Parts: sequence; C-alpha cells; structure tokens
Amino acid sequence: MNYADLFRITLPETALEIAALLVLVVDLAFLRQSAMRVRATVASVLGVAGCAIAFLFMLGQGTQTFCATGSLDTALLSTGGLIAVAQSGILALTALTLLLLID
Repeated sequence: MNYADLFRITLPETALEIAALLVLVVDLAFLRQSAMRVRATVASVLGVAGCAIAFLFMLGQGTQTFCATGSLDTALLSTGGLIAVAQSGILALTALTLLLLID
C-alpha cells in the first residue's frame, strides 16, 4: 500500500477538513463585518456542502483496508460495510445539526 491508497481511504475526512478550513477563511476574510446571522448561515451552508462532498467521496470508495502488519486483525484504517453505515449516519446528523443553525 502506498500513500495514494492511504489518501483515498481518508478522502472523506480530508474533504471535511477542507470544508472546515474554508468556513474559517470565508468567515475571517470576507464576513468579518457582517451580522452574526449571515455568518452562521454561510458557515452552515458550507458545512453541509462539505458533508455532502464527503458523503459522495465515501460512496465511491468501496471496501479497502490498510493493515500495518499485513494481517486483518491489526487493521488501522478500513472502509465499507458497517463503517460506511456509521460514517453516513454521522455525516447526516452533522448536516442536520448545521441546518438547525439557519434561521
């Protein structure tokens, strides 16, 4: 397994991190003088978009496992199956929570 495979496994989490950084940059660079309602709405919309992109990346992953020693008993990173169901639930609940911030 090489670094490209590791990046593909962690692509949904990377998408969420990029969305969070985008929220910070937009808020601090462009919305500093705006009302709190506008800032919260923009942050929520960007967060929901990040969750949607992470979900799309997760759908395209399939099942992959990264093992440090080669045996499945010591899996460090894994995708697919019940992990995908749990990640989907977390992303959906995160998006719904962010939508509650919008007036």
